Amino acid sequence: MAAPTAHGVPSSPEARSIPPGLAEPLRNDLEAVADEVVQAILVEHVPQYAGPSTRELRVIAVEALTLFVDLIADPQRPGDAVSARYYALGRAMAKGNRSLEDLQSALRAGGMQAWRRLSGTAEELGLGSAVVSALGELALHTAHEVAEAAARGYAEEQLRGSDQLERQRRRLIGLLLGDGPVSPEAVHELAHVARWPVPRQIAVIALASSPPDASGR
Repeated sequence: MAAPTAHGVPSSPEARSIPPGLAEPLRNDLEAVADEVVQAILVEHVPQYAGPSTRELRVIAVEALTLFVDLIADPQRPGDAVSARYYALGRAMAKGNRSLEDLQSALRAGGMQAWRRLSGTAEELGLGSAVVSALGELALHTAHEVAEAAARGYAEEQLRGSDQLERQRRRLIGLLLGDGPVSPEAVHELAHVARWPVPRQIAVIALASSPPDASGR
């Protein structure tokens, strides 16, 4: 199954109502905000991402924040690259049998923390309530888009995985029911791929066909 083209993040009226010059001071805070986002996710919401996943978590936080700031600087800027990144992240989570709910929780927590930090910066710069409100709407819009991209990747990888699993199980059944001897190694290998445990013992039942009745049926 070919991966679909990422939808990207469309231009939004929220971004067009925010002064483009605000992008630069927000961009200057981006690395610090990413650190705060990661800490909020690990400490308050999804601690299981601690460890090897922390570095990747920070990378995707920076990417989402960069998308947010880029939309302020240029509301017409396409977000295809970031959307594709989150689509791939969703697929990776499904391949690793990791929870989509955990990922969505992390995205929500990160979005809220980023919004609190960036809106504070806007207020410090003396911007009006209308601009701060537009920032909040844009933050929600961006978080929604990246979460949707991740969910698409997750769902499509699950579907692809179930199709592959079904094919492997059919191969195993065909091997067991085919003619000729079958090596135990081949059975174990296919059973492992098909996620079917190999029983220690098996029983064979032979069913005789019923004889025809007096009418010949």
